[in-house]
Amino acid sequence: MDKDLSIIFGDDYYINDAISIHQPTLRDIKEMGEDKYFQAVFTLTCIPSDMKYRLFKLGLDYEEVEDFDLFMLMAPTLETDISQRLFMGVDLSKFEMAQNQVNGDLVLVDMEDDIMIDKLAYIKICDYFRSLHGLKPKVEIAGNEETKKILIEEDKMKYEMNQNKEFEPILLPLVISMVNTEEFKYDYQSVQDLNISAFMSSVEQIQKKKQAVALLQGCYSGMIDTSKIKTEDLNWIK
Repeated sequence: MDKDLSIIFGDDYYINDAISIHQPTLRDIKEMGEDKYFQAVFTLTCIPSDMKYRLFKLGLDYEEVEDFDLFMLMAPTLETDISQRLFMGVDLSKFEMAQNQVNGDLVLVDMEDDIMIDKLAYIKICDYFRSLHGLKPKVEIAGNEETKKILIEEDKMKYEMNQNKEFEPILLPLVISMVNTEEFKYDYQSVQDLNISAFMSSVEQIQKKKQAVALLQGCYSGMIDTSKIKTEDLNWIK
C-alpha cells in the first residue's frame, strides 16, 4: 500500500471488525523499547526468504512455505504488551491456527475473544507496517539444491552473528540529525509526539530537499555538468 494522508496523520488503521492498528509515536516506541518495536515489525512483515535457516531447523523448505503460513507461525510470538499497544488491546500471543469452517482455509484464531485473522487481514497488516517503514520484501529463489544450501548456510551465519550483537538504535541518530536541521520544526520534546510515518517521511523529504539544493548550488557555481542532471532531481516536492 502507498502512504496516504490517513497514514501521515497517524489515524488508526482498520483491519477488520475486531482488529485495528494504532500507529505509534516516537514516544510510544521509546516506551515499548526501540529494539522490541522493530523486532515486532520484523515479526509481522518477514517472509520465508528472511528465515531460511530457522525454517530449515524446523525441517521446512523456505521455498515451499507461503508468506501467510510463516505469519501464522510468527505472529503468536509477539509479546503481549507490544501486541496490545499496536493492535489496540488485541493479544496475538493468544491466537492459534485453526480451520475456517466457512471455506476450510487455515487461519489464526483467538478462541476466547472470537477474533480471526485470515489471509486478507494478514496482507493488510503486513502492507501497513511495510508502508510505515518503506520496507520491500526480498524474495530469494535458489536455482538448484546446491545454491539453496549455500543460501541457508549464509543465513545461518548471519543469524548466529546477530545473536550476540547488541541492538543498534535506528531512531536515535535520525532524531539527533533532524532536531539539528533548520528545516525540521521540532525539538527533542515535541518530536516525541510525531507518529513514526510522519517522522520517517520528514527524514526522507528533508534529505531530498538538501540534495536538490546542493545540486542547484553546484549548477550555479559551474561545478556540476548540468547536462547530466535530471530535471526531477531538482524538484524536492515529490
